[in-house]
Amino acid sequence: MPELDPSGTPVALGRLVLRTPGFSGSAEMAVPGVPGGRGSADLPSAALGAALDAHGVTEFQTAVLTGVREAAGGGGARGGRGADAPVELTAPAAGTGLAQVALVEDAWGTSTWHVPAAAAPGPAGRGGDTVVYQLPRRVLQTSTAGDSSTRGPLGFLGRTVLRILVFPLVDEAVGRVGEHFVERWEQRHRPYRLFLATAENLTLADPPEATAEQLAELLGAPALLLVHGTFSRARSAFAGLLDDSTGPSTFEQLSRRYEGRVLAFDHPTLHADPVANIEWLFDHLPRGTEAQVDVVSHSRGGLVTRCLAEGALGPADRTVSVRRAVLAATPNAGTHLASPTHLGDLVDAYTNLLSALPDIAVLDVFEMLVAVVKELAVGVAKALPGLMAMEPDSWMLRRLNAAVENAPTYFAVASDFEPVQPGLKAWAADALADRVFGGRSNDLVVPTAGTFSANGSSLFPIADPLQLPVTTGIGHSGYFYDADVREALLRWLP
Repeated sequence: MPELDPSGTPVALGRLVLRTPGFSGSAEMAVPGVPGGRGSADLPSAALGAALDAHGVTEFQTAVLTGVREAAGGGGARGGRGADAPVELTAPAAGTGLAQVALVEDAWGTSTWHVPAAAAPGPAGRGGDTVVYQLPRRVLQTSTAGDSSTRGPLGFLGRTVLRILVFPLVDEAVGRVGEHFVERWEQRHRPYRLFLATAENLTLADPPEATAEQLAELLGAPALLLVHGTFSRARSAFAGLLDDSTGPSTFEQLSRRYEGRVLAFDHPTLHADPVANIEWLFDHLPRGTEAQVDVVSHSRGGLVTRCLAEGALGPADRTVSVRRAVLAATPNAGTHLASPTHLGDLVDAYTNLLSALPDIAVLDVFEMLVAVVKELAVGVAKALPGLMAMEPDSWMLRRLNAAVENAPTYFAVASDFEPVQPGLKAWAADALADRVFGGRSNDLVVPTAGTFSANGSSLFPIADPLQLPVTTGIGHSGYFYDADVREALLRWLP
């Protein structure tokens, strides 16, 4: 089993080459598909594995590093920048018609995606050209306090998995992976759908769309509308409402209150902005609709809700009046993670937040994330209108955060999420704390106060928001799994 060299001297591991300045330990190749065997390296979650399979992404090379310790003296003579020198992984190029990306899991279970920093000609073992990944030192650090004896949750002393994943450059369903790939994939796999939400329908991948006759009947009296957030679908975003482990689920109780008049609105969140989402909704309501709705929304879905509640977007022969709306983790003041320059950080944040949730609730989101990762891997990731709507100075937020005539009642839920997992905490501090959030409290995606504080809109600040403290451990994707949030929904909605 090869030993890592803290001087930074390259160490060959099969067809991979590692430079780990400042770190000692052992390395071995993992054998894919042999769970529990020597060097085995299971994915962070079954849902992520299913999403990778759906996208045709396969393992190419995987290394497992164990017993990793920080050596005295930093990076050593060959470490380049000493204590600041990155960990370097050189891998063989995937081959003609293929692209690759690295998924790194540190000793604490934190997962981060990495694209090659450079390509270099020349042999790599038996291969041809190589690609180089420069990884931050925190992926090998086992303690944020400098205690090299700290053990990770898996019982390994400094166990890190370096996984090279490959995928075809041509997707059978939507064509070449390149510019506009995410848009084409989302159009095909995340179509618009307005459907009757029942306990059964909210678990289906393809629930039946509501007919014009059903909509006319459902909207003849006050109804409840569910609006999901970025990367998601209704079945993913609101799965927590189906929890019946302690009695009737929150969804069941809400459905009774509205006498079954509950609708869910699936819509694309990346290539279409919230105004486009609402325009589609109105186009698919029956002529003559005069509806009153209450809304439960999550994240970007809150901006879609505000477009519905505050903007005169519908045709003259169709109106929807929003009475009350719950805005959970809505970026009403924006989030810098929506910027194209932080798209990789956004993907990392969701990957780690989702890994703690039930697989059935997050598969849809992982599939969308992998589509974005593929575009990042080929170096053509670009601004996406649906995400750009959440940038702090976007035209969307300038439009919304002004005086308005309509006056729905808003309720807000926000979280101050402080990771307790050392690896995730180190990543959040390194990637997000200063560069993205400027030290402000956040749920790893949205600034806490930005959900409810004054922002220029005459409807803000929102009074008496439910703020989840750090002790709850609720991040951006877990709101509806929290008992306090579910209780609040039952207080706020009639």
